[in-house]
Order: sequence, then C-alpha cells, then structure tokens
Amino acid sequence: TACRQASGARRDALRVLASTGIVTERELADDLTVISEEHIEECVVIAGEMLQKWPPERGPLPTREAKAFFEDRLAQMYLSKA
Repeated sequence: TACRQASGARRDALRVLASTGIVTERELADDLTVISEEHIEECVVIAGEMLQKWPPERGPLPTREAKAFFEDRLAQMYLSKA
C-alpha cells in the first residue's frame, strides 16, 4: 500500500529502500504489513537523504554503503528521541 499510494519523491524514496534490500517489494505491496506511519516517514526521510548522497543519474546506489548509511541515520533518529 505504501508504494501504491506514493508518488514523486516519496515513491522514489520507497523504491530506493527496496532496491537496496532495506525493505522488500512484498513489504511495500502487502496490505497486511503493519508498520507505523512514523517509522515509514523516518524511512522515507532517510531514503531521500540517500538519493541526495547518491543521485540516481550516477548509477545504482552502493548497496553496502547505503544500508550502513540507513542504519546509522535511523539509529541517530532514535537516539535523538531518547
């Protein structure tokens, strides 16, 4: 549902998460996958940062680096809430 309802930059961000293996296509398409809106927004924000760091016109994202970047940013977000 998240991907089907998304458009523009949000859809691009969700596709980046899927292409790097951070989330699966099934998770994005499955209406039964229960993920909080807050967490989805955090993931979309981080994916947007990833697209700025590694613009698509430069080719595919470096998967290992992109996953590490995502994990670090997500940890930073959670630590800032604590």
